[in-house]
Amino acid sequence: RYRVEKITLSTSNPPEVISDRLKRPECSIDGLRVGSDYSITVYPGNEMNFFSKHGLSTTIRPLAAPQNIICYEILEKSVKLRWDSVSGAARYKIIYTKLDTNTDFEQISTQNDCCLSSLITGTDYRIRVYSGAYDHYETKGSNSILITPLKQPSNVQISEFNSNSVTVNWSPDPFCDHFRIFAELVDTEEKVLVTDNCEDTVIRVSGLKPGEKYNLIIHSGKKDCVETKGSRIRVVALGGIQNAKVVVNTVNLVQLAWDISEGASVYRVVTKDESNKTILFDSIITQNTFTTRELIAGAKYNFYIFSGCGDIFEPAGSHICLTPLEPPPNLRLAYVLENGVRLQWTAANFATRYKFEYRACDSANPNFHLVTQDCSRLGVELGGLKPGRAYELRIFSGCETGFETIGSSIIAVPLSLVTNISIDECTPDSVCFSWIGVNGANSYLIEKLIEDDNLNNRTITPNPNANASQTEQDKSSFFGLGEVFDGNTKFKTQSLEPGQVYRLRIRAGHDGVYQKYGYLFNIKPLTITTIRLKGVSSDTVVLNWASVRGASRYQLEWKDENETNWNSRVYPGDSFDNDIPVGGLKEGLEYTFSVRVGTDFSFDNQVATIKAIPIGPPSYLKIGYDGGVILEWGEPRGATRYKIEMRLKQDKFDYPWETLCEDHTDRMLCLKDLYPFVKYVFRVFAGNDFCYETQGVTETMEVILEPKNLKELESAVDKSVAIMLRALESIIPGISYITTKVGPNIYKIGDKILTLTILKG
Repeated sequence: RYRVEKITLSTSNPPEVISDRLKRPECSIDGLRVGSDYSITVYPGNEMNFFSKHGLSTTIRPLAAPQNIICYEILEKSVKLRWDSVSGAARYKIIYTKLDTNTDFEQISTQNDCCLSSLITGTDYRIRVYSGAYDHYETKGSNSILITPLKQPSNVQISEFNSNSVTVNWSPDPFCDHFRIFAELVDTEEKVLVTDNCEDTVIRVSGLKPGEKYNLIIHSGKKDCVETKGSRIRVVALGGIQNAKVVVNTVNLVQLAWDISEGASVYRVVTKDESNKTILFDSIITQNTFTTRELIAGAKYNFYIFSGCGDIFEPAGSHICLTPLEPPPNLRLAYVLENGVRLQWTAANFATRYKFEYRACDSANPNFHLVTQDCSRLGVELGGLKPGRAYELRIFSGCETGFETIGSSIIAVPLSLVTNISIDECTPDSVCFSWIGVNGANSYLIEKLIEDDNLNNRTITPNPNANASQTEQDKSSFFGLGEVFDGNTKFKTQSLEPGQVYRLRIRAGHDGVYQKYGYLFNIKPLTITTIRLKGVSSDTVVLNWASVRGASRYQLEWKDENETNWNSRVYPGDSFDNDIPVGGLKEGLEYTFSVRVGTDFSFDNQVATIKAIPIGPPSYLKIGYDGGVILEWGEPRGATRYKIEMRLKQDKFDYPWETLCEDHTDRMLCLKDLYPFVKYVFRVFAGNDFCYETQGVTETMEVILEPKNLKELESAVDKSVAIMLRALESIIPGISYITTKVGPNIYKIGDKILTLTILKG
């Protein structure tokens, strides 16, 4: 038998017998207070109820099982536990069982926490904690927990930045089936759970504030167990590099630019060589532009641009590949056309292609129009332009990596052909001509066709289409006669041969660059003609003029003293020396007549002029006799002088007219010493300061004289014979009559004898 006594150590009460009839070496003691110390003594005895005086004593303390056990740290090979303290417990026993082998391990702790180390990563363990005091532990223990030591995620890296999110990825772990992710603000250490159950190894964390620094903490987990250390990576919500471009690319300067990245405070520019392996420069800058002058012309470079905040940079960045090149040298205009231009330039070093673009200078659109970016030649022709409009043309050198940005530019103005050539002055050895200015042109080049023997035999036709023949100009040679500038549209040629045809060309230009093809036309220096007044009447003036070598037509112009506009007629080239009547004039008005010499397409500006007043004949002519013949006539309008003519008249023969007087200002004339027995015809022409009218007024009379004696009669006969012979000489030119008087009324004329019989009556 056994007797068990209990003594409450915290009191002075005598021992209390729990039982004295125990037959087995065990008993259950109830009613104990948790945390109180008790002394338990066991006495052995026999069936006669005799017990030994000396028993075996021990001190016990009833304890509660640990509560709220948690694993607050799970690492790769260790875990840390914590539980609520148990009142009266002096130490704790931790039993952890390796489930795959069902092997128990024990660890004692005097605190309400412990660290279990030397665990196997990825292996499941069940853990239970027991509270204890003195040399015993309570046997119920805590609730068991299941833990798995896990390794923190590895190779955590940022794969993408945005203005309010970031994408993170890491290496997979075979022991993990999920991950727990937190986002922690660096400045405030505010921690926010992003997800508690991420089953992938990549996650996009959204809702970040641009420019704020965050620590992303990623924990590995398996079932309900999550390692507590986690892997940290510092991130910033950045917009990344957008629209990275080459602003300047030339031989000694390269400048890059990009949009300001939201949230970025710094940028990193890494310069690598052509192989993309060697880092040449690594620059940290605060501006969204990067400039370098340390590159070699013709070499290929790779630039990588990253946005960042502090020491954190987004991983993707932006890539630019370029080659420093010089602009095309010696850009120039070869020529201009009516609706296009041609450019030429010298090859740029290391350039394999060229980009060509243009824009109208007066356009509101500042953008250039791309023509080509794969030009491999050193010249390009651009068409479809508007004549007279200024254009800016740009050429850029390029290679496989792109184009330099400085380029070479030039202003070009397509020019129309010169039109409306007019001859302003024409002399025997020079011609002055003018034309209508071409829109956009500020200079003109005048050239002469080199020797063309057949030119004078051509039919010269001022056909603009024929003049613009490119084929003729391509096959012909010209040499320059001169240039005119500053809007001048007149030119004078010198040292020409009268009547010779010359073929000229005018090419419009702008700032010294001229059209490839010009306007062709012909000139012919002419001598001025001589105009003559052949006659006038009351409403008509008759003119003629001398011929001019090379003239193909003549222009006759006239107007009266009251008119401002000229009347005009054109006569063919064979009209010279012909009497040209101009009728429909007003009697008594002064008229001016001019004649211009011309070719098939232009007239000389020099003119021959003459003035005339249309005037009618005297209204009547009266003949009287008073010791002589007296002539009297009527005065026409505008007459200031008169011309009187006379001739002898016989039945079968009219003698030539003889002028009795000119510039006679009276309306009467007395004539004496007329021949007897002769019929006379008189006529009077009215005149003014310029000429006499040609119609005149005519009257006839017969002079009857009574001779007083024979001597007077013979004298009259002699005069009559002389008049007759003089008339014969005028009728038959080249015959001279020598008259000799051999006796009274007997005359020898040549070898003939003329005997006159005088009859009275």
